[in-house]
Amino acid sequence: MPSKKQVLTKNGYDLFEVSSAFQKAIRRGDEQQALTWATELWNSGYQKYAWKRMAIMVSEDVGMGEPQAPSVFKSLLDLYTYFTQMRNETGKLQFYHAVLYLVKCRKSRYVDLIIAKYEYQFEMDDGSIEIPDYAFDMHTRKGKRMGKKAL
Repeated sequence: MPSKKQVLTKNGYDLFEVSSAFQKAIRRGDEQQALTWATELWNSGYQKYAWKRMAIMVSEDVGMGEPQAPSVFKSLLDLYTYFTQMRNETGKLQFYHAVLYLVKCRKSRYVDLIIAKYEYQFEMDDGSIEIPDYAFDMHTRKGKRMGKKAL
């Protein structure tokens, strides 16, 4: 099988290694490393790729550590988009603001772990998980057959 073409950054780093270092630095709250790799991504023209990675990190690495993080992150991305598309500016302030925000956030991998747990649970399920009785109400067929009415 032919290997994929290696994609390099401006300074000759493998893009995917830079991306990995960037995410791991944010996950660990290592500001200096996160900013180093964010700058390499920025200077190499990979801003959109960095934003995509950060959009994943906001749930995968920050998650329930800062439940409001997706809203804050989306606001920064919206501002970046406004400045780059509507004002013909770089959006550099919003980019670095997002990086710093993610670095400083409390971290929790709980959301990512929950996905793995419940996907595995349903993969292994043989149909034995029962719907609880409280789910049957006047809005379900079974609830109607049981004579459930509105309270």
